[in-house]
Amino acid sequence: MPYNYDPDEWSDEVNISIKLSNGYFQRASDFLDEARISNKKNELYKSAADLFRKAADEQLVLIRLMGETQGRLLPVLEANSHYYKYESSKCMNKYLIYSGDFLGAINEAEKAIEEIGEACVIIEKHRQYTSKDVQDYFIGVYPDWNLSRIESPILLHETKAKQAMVNGNFINALDEYRAIDTVMEDACDYLTKENIDQRTRRILLGNYYAMKANVANSTVGVMKSNESETVVLQILGLLLDSLSKLYHAYEANPEWEEYPQWIDITKKNLNLVLNKYSDGWFDFITHYEDDAELFKILKSHMKEINAMKYNDVERLSKAKSMSKEKKTLFYGTFWLMLFIIVFSGLYLLANSVSFAYFVMLIISGPVIAVIVSALILRSVGDLSEENFIQLIKLTIKLNFSFLSKKP
Repeated sequence: MPYNYDPDEWSDEVNISIKLSNGYFQRASDFLDEARISNKKNELYKSAADLFRKAADEQLVLIRLMGETQGRLLPVLEANSHYYKYESSKCMNKYLIYSGDFLGAINEAEKAIEEIGEACVIIEKHRQYTSKDVQDYFIGVYPDWNLSRIESPILLHETKAKQAMVNGNFINALDEYRAIDTVMEDACDYLTKENIDQRTRRILLGNYYAMKANVANSTVGVMKSNESETVVLQILGLLLDSLSKLYHAYEANPEWEEYPQWIDITKKNLNLVLNKYSDGWFDFITHYEDDAELFKILKSHMKEINAMKYNDVERLSKAKSMSKEKKTLFYGTFWLMLFIIVFSGLYLLANSVSFAYFVMLIISGPVIAVIVSALILRSVGDLSEENFIQLIKLTIKLNFSFLSKKP
């Protein structure tokens, strides 16, 4: 935010320069806000970059005009000049990315990192040794500026990642996006500790969620050159995490037009991965079952694609999670109880039915045992749903064939 000058304190020339600088900054900020929710990003980012640069230049004019009489304000003017240059380079970075000039965008990202660092250093150097009004100004802007300093490396990593994607270097792109995640962890940690205004927080997280969606959907291309289990799991994780964050972001910012578009694209790519690698569903489930939110999304899409297959894999996963001791106890108890029940029943029946019916029951006994065993195996996941249904049909058929015979 611009420093609040008292117009009565300055000459007309100074006031004109202040008004110009503040006007450039405000118009640039408006263009930047519009760019975040507009489809005309390219031209808006360019206009914002030019205006931020003009605002920075006016700060240098003010340094020349005020320097001799108001030295106490020089740190403010110097810090603002660097901050406006940071905003200008950040916008130029976006403009050049959309224009396909990645080398130019990398150069602007490096400038932005340097400029915001300089702005914060000036504040840290002077905020305790200056006038009260300057101290108050620095206290007000420093949390947001320092947050920008923490997250500024994202500009460079994101640009290099997109350049790598365009060149088909998917693994390099994935490495750059991992670096972005590390930076964002620091930024989010800072957000929770410092008094950052809600608008800045929403913009930062909104940009991150949109970037994350772009990452997740772009890196689906990695699978064309590397279909290893590790890479597929990483991409699946990016898609799930991206979709989760997009849902939350859209709830908080329903006016952002990009969110529904990214949600739709991400869902399609998630289904694409799950369809292509359906043989890996067991690994996917066991990998994400401890993360309730991501597992909920994964389960929903798997059921949408093939509910029967999902049920089979889920039961198998639960069965595999049983320890060897538990399985031994479970199956041992089952067969012991089955033995006791079957032979107790046969003993009772032997005294109440004719010998012919008793023989028929002896013959059909194994069929009954098959049904019970199938139910147990199905419940622990060792028998697929399709095979279970076929086995029950065959068992019932055999059972009726036995009962239909006359003694």
